[in-house]
Amino acid sequence: MLLSIVVPTYNVEKYIANCLDSLLDQDLSADIYEILVINDGSTDNSPKIATKYSESHDNVIVVNQENGGLSEARNKGIALAKGKYIYFIDSDDYIAKNTLGLIMETLETHDLDLLGVDIIETSRLDLKISKNLTLLNTKEVNVTDGITYIAENKYLNNAWWYFIKLDFLRNSQLLFPTGRLVEDANFTAKLLVATKRFIWLPLDFYRYYMRPNSIMRQKKLSHIKRLVGDYEKNVHEFNEQLIQLRKAPHHPKLSDCIDRIETRKNSFIFFGLLKSLRFGLPKEEVLKTINGFKQINSYPITKFLGKDYNKLIYKVLLPLLNNERLFFRMLKIRSTIS
Repeated sequence: MLLSIVVPTYNVEKYIANCLDSLLDQDLSADIYEILVINDGSTDNSPKIATKYSESHDNVIVVNQENGGLSEARNKGIALAKGKYIYFIDSDDYIAKNTLGLIMETLETHDLDLLGVDIIETSRLDLKISKNLTLLNTKEVNVTDGITYIAENKYLNNAWWYFIKLDFLRNSQLLFPTGRLVEDANFTAKLLVATKRFIWLPLDFYRYYMRPNSIMRQKKLSHIKRLVGDYEKNVHEFNEQLIQLRKAPHHPKLSDCIDRIETRKNSFIFFGLLKSLRFGLPKEEVLKTINGFKQINSYPITKFLGKDYNKLIYKVLLPLLNNERLFFRMLKIRSTIS
């Protein structure tokens, strides 16, 4: 078994067929890759649709579990996977036709721990053809280690950006933190830092479907509170990683890698406080969060603006978020309006 594709599935009856069709419409023999549909307690027709695929395709396997969230479904996939490599895809997204063959060839030819691919965000479900599949020369791609890559590039948080050697993942003992939104931010940062052989392959591959009712686009106050709380957990986990990195053996790019992860950590503080202000979260909760950031010397926010985050709106808003008195005055006004 060369590849295990993990498809966490929860109430996506409108999209799961499109996702599975894209995974099956590939240039790999069905006997060398498996598609693990982890049904996370769906209450719609998603499991029925997936089961029909499993009945006609031997490499589609449906695993049912009680609802535990995206992380638990992904972790179940890690436990069950039999492939040399593992890949995670969200069940409302899809991939371009006949692209897995090139990716597997690249992984094998260069003996990689990790491979990143290109993505596009789209509101369409029919972008089946890769724009540059026949144009890439994978023999000339640059193999690097993860510390160097982070130091030199604005890497992506998302788990579906990476194809991972399964032994490397299991030896790292990394799992997705359960019960958390944005659960892959710390996971991917730790994974990248650990890898010795990594390639970013600029292949037009992944289609991130912009559906309006996705979990990251909900605007209920309870959801925003949870999201901001999970941003806070990510900040503290990034901080722990940075503490360990500062003790790591010498690497010529370690300092630049630390700076970029520090920037990523601070981005979660920035956007978390911004959401708190935008939605008028309770002052007591926000004050507790800020005090927690102060304890790890992360507020006021520094090392945020730069080549990764350089929009004018960020430059305008950062002084506001860093002025505690003005910030809470604005928060009080926003809470009153809400």
